[in-house]
Amino acid sequence: MLDINNINQRYFEISFAIEDGEHIRNIELKVLPPKVKTLRKFSNIKTDGDDVVNQLVDAVVTLLNRNSSGYKVSQDIIEELDLDQIDAIFTSYMEWVHKTKNDPN
Repeated sequence: MLDINNINQRYFEISFAIEDGEHIRNIELKVLPPKVKTLRKFSNIKTDGDDVVNQLVDAVVTLLNRNSSGYKVSQDIIEELDLDQIDAIFTSYMEWVHKTKNDPN
């Protein structure tokens, strides 16, 4: 019998620094794979139009908040990153999802 509770979890590991008043905090997260409804939401992101940045920020907040430590990443934290950093997080995560989904091990 297949028991899906025994399937090994895989994690997308990410670290970044945020300025917290006078201090800089390093945040390290182990992000879980997306649920199907989240993956559908990501696939519906439009690549043109006025709302693309907001959609990308929302997607990154959503994916980072599904982490093993329960740390809540606010929209404010993500909005402090530049667009290249936000794009790199989203692109790297989606590449990781694709790669690990197709990895037989």
